[in-house]
Amino acid sequence: KSRLAHLSAPEVRSLDPVLRNPRLCETIRLQSVWLLALAEEKLRSEIQMKEGRMFFYEDQKISKEKLESSLNLLELAIRLDSQNFVAFFYKGFLLYKMGDLEGAEKSFRSSAIINPLWYDSVFYEGKILVIRGFPYQGLKKIDQAIESWPDKFSFRVYRAAVWQSIGLYNESVKEYENAEVLFEEDRELYPVSVLHYLLYSKCNALLKLGLMEQVFTVLKKIQSTT
Repeated sequence: KSRLAHLSAPEVRSLDPVLRNPRLCETIRLQSVWLLALAEEKLRSEIQMKEGRMFFYEDQKISKEKLESSLNLLELAIRLDSQNFVAFFYKGFLLYKMGDLEGAEKSFRSSAIINPLWYDSVFYEGKILVIRGFPYQGLKKIDQAIESWPDKFSFRVYRAAVWQSIGLYNESVKEYENAEVLFEEDRELYPVSVLHYLLYSKCNALLKLGLMEQVFTVLKKIQSTT
């Protein structure tokens, strides 16, 4: 089920008095969605998307020209429809890529306020908080996203990494195991390097707990899948 369907829901319509004419409102909102599509296409033309909408964008280099031109399109889309939560999400991601973490956090938060069912924005607001040095505040958002979308592999992997970074090694190991199950369910979607990253991370957490027998078991699995 496409979450873009939410764009036509009454609760996300623009409340601008200028747009009270329903026909005019729909025309301008469609223009906003079209600009969003153009911005997304600029990104798609440069890199191949993998799991989910954005997770693997983070490791890819996007040219400054593409970032800036896409951001301009998104700014215009938001000016046309201030309730375009998907445009706010993409804007947040581009600002994140450009190093404007505060601006990115605000954009993700705006997207999540407009449509709380757009869990990518809830997750990324939490992730930016973690990156900015507020792991416990960020985890609350990440927990909220996972509660609503429990089978989202990338969310699980990141939560495990955050728990590991703050010394919650038992919780981290369990979450890596949850992510491993999700990986096996849809392994055709991912390169094996993703599994190796997950397993090496799990090894590090197990080492912190002094569970050497389990470490060797995980290392054998890595070797068997190389």
